[in-house]
Amino acid sequence: MRKACKQLEDIFLENAVPMECGVVALDVSKIINAKNQVFISKNDSDLRASLSLLMDDFIHKNSRIWNVTFERKNEKLIGIILFFSFMSGSESRSILVHSSEVAISPRHGVSEKDRRLLQYLVAVLKCP
Repeated sequence: MRKACKQLEDIFLENAVPMECGVVALDVSKIINAKNQVFISKNDSDLRASLSLLMDDFIHKNSRIWNVTFERKNEKLIGIILFFSFMSGSESRSILVHSSEVAISPRHGVSEKDRRLLQYLVAVLKCP
C-alpha cells in the first residue's frame, strides 16, 4: 500500500499536471483466502451475495489502515480499488467456478466527482 502511494506521488511530482489524480489498486485474494480454500455456497445467488459481503466486511475491518496512510500522502490519491479472486462452488449446480469481486474505498473527504470516477472504474472492471 505504502509503496503504491509512493509510486503515485513520484509520478505526481514528475508530471505536475494540476488535475491529475491517482488510485491505488490492491489484490487482497491471499489475505481473504490465505489457505486457498474453495468457497462453497448453496446456489449462485447466495455465492454472489456472500462474495459481496466478504468484500464489504474486509473494507469495514481494514479501511482505517489505508485511510491513515492516505492522510499522510498527496491529496491527489482519491481512493483504493480492492480485488479478490478464488475458486468457489455452487452446491445447486455441483460445479466449481472462478469467482471474483471488485470494490472501492474512497479516501475520506473525496469529492463527489472523484467518488463517481471510482465507481465508474469499478463498473468497468466488473464487466465480463
